[in-house]
Amino acid sequence: MTSNLLRDRKFNLVEANLDNAEGIPVYTALSYTWGDRNEDVTIFIDDHPLKISENLAYALDDVVDKAVERSRYLWIDQICINQQDRAERSNQVRYMGYIYEKATAVFVWLGKSGEDHDVAINFLGSWENPAEDYGRPSEGVLLSVVRQMSQETLLWGEIIQWASKERNWNAMNKLTERLWWDRAWVVQEATGPAPTYCICGESWISFPDLIQRLIVVESITKLPGYAYNKLSGRRAFCLLMVLDLRTHQQLRLLDALQFLRSSCCTDPRDKIYAVFGLVNQEKEIIVPDYTRPLNQVYKDVVRYCIAEYPPHHRLDFLGYVSGSIEMATKENWPSFVPNWTESPIFDNLKKTTQEYQITDRLYRASLDFTGNISIEGDILSVDAFDVDAVSYVGETCATEDDTDAVLESWKPEDPTARYPTGKTTQEAYLHTLVCDVYRTPNFGLQRGTHFQAELLNGDANSTDEFLNAHHMRTSMGNTVLCRRIFRTKNGYMGMGPAAMQIGDEIWGFLGGQMLYVIRAIQKDEPQLLYRFVGECYVEGMMDGQALRYRDDGSVQSQVINIQ
Repeated sequence: MTSNLLRDRKFNLVEANLDNAEGIPVYTALSYTWGDRNEDVTIFIDDHPLKISENLAYALDDVVDKAVERSRYLWIDQICINQQDRAERSNQVRYMGYIYEKATAVFVWLGKSGEDHDVAINFLGSWENPAEDYGRPSEGVLLSVVRQMSQETLLWGEIIQWASKERNWNAMNKLTERLWWDRAWVVQEATGPAPTYCICGESWISFPDLIQRLIVVESITKLPGYAYNKLSGRRAFCLLMVLDLRTHQQLRLLDALQFLRSSCCTDPRDKIYAVFGLVNQEKEIIVPDYTRPLNQVYKDVVRYCIAEYPPHHRLDFLGYVSGSIEMATKENWPSFVPNWTESPIFDNLKKTTQEYQITDRLYRASLDFTGNISIEGDILSVDAFDVDAVSYVGETCATEDDTDAVLESWKPEDPTARYPTGKTTQEAYLHTLVCDVYRTPNFGLQRGTHFQAELLNGDANSTDEFLNAHHMRTSMGNTVLCRRIFRTKNGYMGMGPAAMQIGDEIWGFLGGQMLYVIRAIQKDEPQLLYRFVGECYVEGMMDGQALRYRDDGSVQSQVINIQ
């Protein structure tokens, strides 16, 4: 299209060899969203016409002068990479992390001015407190917020007064709903070591300050007595977590992929390629290649976990399998491979005492035993042990609104009856509702607890009461949403995926922390062939109780194959 945008601007293209650090010019990198390509704008580079998206044209119009103040050069993917050449894209994607890390600055362009964005950015930018004052998000922004709120600091009074005005709160919501937040690539572009600034029209703010303060403001919607609509802050929180974990060198591939699972990208391979450069690879397992089939690219994630994760976390990828087994079969998708194009329908069960750190294990279903884990074609082979079979499945808890009714339907018919471990069925039921795990006040996780409804029914007048209620609600919600309670032929009770059904089998895999629901395809020797349904919790079976031993002390197991 013909446009007055950038009509007086002249651009030149400069080539640089990334292998020669001294020869790379000082440059600013741009992070933005491409927008609709139906309204392209023509610019001139070295006097040659080049069509770019209208959104990029608006971004350039806003940031060029600001970038020139810092450096003569801008790096922009739409211009600097030939998007029509798959080979070039595959090659250049390998350097994306390096390009943004080495920039003198990264400019995040959130979009055109409007919708009172300046009201929100200018308010957030007016805080005197640096982002670090609120603690690491992995240790709980909410904890810090509640503690500071309880001290009735001047800042909190200002936040509450500001947010009480409908125009201000709407402006904050509009800021968090901008399309930039949904891009998969922003996790690599905006969370690196280069100074990063958010720009919207003429308004600026440091990116770490923006996302931290958005989460702080959003946290007041969780406090008792503050009746605000929730902000659309989930994506900001994910970026804050990646920034924190990347800064402390604790970012794991599976966590990064889960944070990005609801993000958008034109090519679904980019769900992987957008984050692969953020994690270490001793062996080059994940290599960008846009010619490979999608399920093979996603299978590389499984190969990476088997090769790179610690011995008792190599099967953690199974906790991210989402969706129905029937859909996986229909699409010829290996049932053990997480499909990262699907938005998460549940929170994966936590497996360490500190989230996002592989320091220990919450569950030890296979104790310290490890076994063969290998992939051949579309078959995952594991050393496994048979545990039980499913004889009953309860209703699925599909949404938060369903929780009370579903929990009522799950209650045991005779709460005083004896459970196989000796406790009552009511006690087993309460432990199953939280998978025996509780989130502690310092945001750690510990075993040996049960659901305590009384914590949710208090007035939460104190900070401790509020936090205890919040942690119990979170522990239960993480467990039951999009899952269902089940019982086994041997009288055990557990929590499993919505896709499970009567007749499914419960197995343990050597090296796995959890127990697993699988469905037989072929049970004739010599090959046992199954479909993977999902990981599960079985009350009284999560610490090696299902293992059986040979006379020499070795554990009894057999190889099963999962397709």
